[in-house]
Amino acid sequence: MNISIRNNLLIKIQTLLFLSIPFLLFARFFADLFLVTICIIFIFQSYNYRLNKYYNNFYFKFFLVFWFYLITRSIFTKDIDSIISSFGYIRFALFSMAVWYLLDIDKKLLNKFFKILFITFVIYIIDGYIQSIFGKDIFFIKNIDPMRVTAFFGKEQVLGSYLSRLSPLLIGLFFLIKKKNLRNFFIFTPFLFFFSFIIVLTGERTAIFFNFFFFFLFIFFLYFHFLFILRIFCIFIFILQNN
Repeated sequence: MNISIRNNLLIKIQTLLFLSIPFLLFARFFADLFLVTICIIFIFQSYNYRLNKYYNNFYFKFFLVFWFYLITRSIFTKDIDSIISSFGYIRFALFSMAVWYLLDIDKKLLNKFFKILFITFVIYIIDGYIQSIFGKDIFFIKNIDPMRVTAFFGKEQVLGSYLSRLSPLLIGLFFLIKKKNLRNFFIFTPFLFFFSFIIVLTGERTAIFFNFFFFFLFIFFLYFHFLFILRIFCIFIFILQNN
């Protein structure tokens, strides 16, 4: 395979990776389709370029053991849907290795991905506030439950779930790219406030709990030294033992 074909495949993988996040706005089917396509292209690249290092490591081998366990367990349940679902888990390992492969080739990938993810979050947040205030979002999707914001998802009340689960990735990428600069954190703080409040407006209890729990851990470990936390933990255990 020549270099031009290889580069075209890499561009396709990157394009699908970037599109997988925005397309969560409209249909999970497309996001899963992009994920599977990325996995297939990576397998094709692995065969042609002998990308053995991505398979010959502890994490992939551990995942394979866990994957075989899931398949074996599903076979004994005799549930066809469970068996198919267990076989499908391999796509997550392949997707992770595909991203690893892209990171080795394109050092600016994280920055690009962060920008796409950040823009997606901004669209979610703006659309959510518009729907909360006017009863309709920017695509004139009505707010069926006036006490809950769903934005682009319409009848599906999953906006808070998607935001809360993608937020650790967004914030982690922000500090990884910005080199943990405290000044950048304060610049990022207003966005975190509007983001957290829109999750509250969704009314999804699990998402609200997950979001606040994550931010509690994040702020706690950001401002306190590990040894200080260890001392507090030891004091806490000592108090419990003496009560």
